[in-house]
Amino acid sequence: MPAAPPDPTSQIVLDASLLQALSHPMRTQIFELLQRYGPSTATGLAERLGVNSGATSYHLRQLAEAGLVIEDTDRGNARDRWWKAAYRGTRIEDTELIRAEPELTAAAADQSRRVFCKIFFAKLIV
Repeated sequence: MPAAPPDPTSQIVLDASLLQALSHPMRTQIFELLQRYGPSTATGLAERLGVNSGATSYHLRQLAEAGLVIEDTDRGNARDRWWKAAYRGTRIEDTELIRAEPELTAAAADQSRRVFCKIFFAKLIV
């Protein structure tokens, strides 16, 4: 029996492999933009982040491989591939992971805060 699709209204508990997937600043930004603003294409995300669509496409594939984003099959066509966050939020519950990977968990939390502030203040300015 195939696994159930992720619930986009739920939170995912981060483990070491998911933290690793989110350790790149662009991946964190992409993931949080999809969570905050909803589905987008690699091109739309690239415009929003001021980078080329090849970079966002690569990072979207990495996030999809980790299970953090999924293709939005209700949108797009053969040319445009739409992506959405697989989960509404993230959290770390494993105190052993925090003890075992203190730098990784601290870096992920710090990166997440910076991206949130960047997105929040950009919305206020526009």
